[in-house]
Amino acid sequence: MHNFWQFKNQTETSVDLLLYGPIASESWWGDEVTPKSFIEDLNAAGDVSEINVRINSGGGDVFAAESIYSHLITHSAKVNVYVDGMAASAATIIAMAGDKIYIPSGGMMMIHNPMISLWGSYNVQDFEEMKSILDKIKDSIINTYHQRTGKSKDELGQLMSDETWLTGEDAVEQGFADEIFDARVEKVTNSKMCIINSVNIDVTQFKNFPNEAVKPSEPVKPKNDAPIQIPKKPQIEPQNNLGNKEEESIMNLEELKAKHPDVYKAALNEGIKAERERIKAIDDIDAPG
Repeated sequence: MHNFWQFKNQTETSVDLLLYGPIASESWWGDEVTPKSFIEDLNAAGDVSEINVRINSGGGDVFAAESIYSHLITHSAKVNVYVDGMAASAATIIAMAGDKIYIPSGGMMMIHNPMISLWGSYNVQDFEEMKSILDKIKDSIINTYHQRTGKSKDELGQLMSDETWLTGEDAVEQGFADEIFDARVEKVTNSKMCIINSVNIDVTQFKNFPNEAVKPSEPVKPKNDAPIQIPKKPQIEPQNNLGNKEEESIMNLEELKAKHPDVYKAALNEGIKAERERIKAIDDIDAPG
C-alpha cells in the first residue's frame, strides 16, 4: 500500500496534512484498505482543533480525493487549506474542504472533466457505460464546487469542459479560494513536465496547460551577479578585394578555403574564439540545477 499523504503534528492542538505530488499511485476502485488507513492516521493525530492542509499536486485518483474531502469536512477541527504551488484536477476537490482556502498570487488551480485510462478492447456498450460513469462523477464534482463557490452548476460544468486554469487572483475572484497568502512559488516547465516548489507534475495529461504562466520567479544569475554575455555567432564581413562578381557569389567552405585562404583562416579563428567564450559563459553560471 502506498500512502500519498503525510501527517505532522505541529502542536497538541494542530496538525499538518501534506499532500505533495500525485494523489494515490494506485486506484482506489474496490480498495477498502487505503481509505481506512487515512482515517486511522487522521485519528492518530489526536483531538486536534485545527488541521492545516498543504497541497502541491497535479491531481490523481478522484475517488481518493473524494474520500479525503469527506473525512475533512466531517471532522470537528477547523480546516485551513494552503495551495503551496498548484492544486489541479482531483487536488481541487480536497482543497474545497477548507473552512479557509489560501493560495499565493503565483499559485494555480485547474478544474477539468474527469477522465479514464483505457487498456484492452471495448464495444459500443462499454463506451456508453463509461460515459455514464464519467457523467455521474462530473455531477458529483460539480456539486462540491457549487457548495464552495456558489456558482451555477451549468457554469461550473462549462468551466470543467474548458479545462480552466486559475491564477491565485482568479481563484479568489471565482470563489475557489478565500485569500492570497504571501509565499514564493518557484516554477520551471517544458512541454512535458512542470516543477513547482520541487514537486514534479506531469503536464502531458492536460490540454490547455498555460506554459506562459509558469516561469521562474527570478532569472538565474552567476555568483558574481554579472550579466550573462553569450557571444554572437561570428559573421564574415564582405570583402572588397574578393575579385569579380562571380567570386562574390555564395561559396561553400571548401571553395572559400581554396580561393581566399586568409579570409577562411580569419573566420575560423573568430569562430573558435567565440565558441570558447560561449562555453566559458555557460560554465560561469554556477547555480543549483
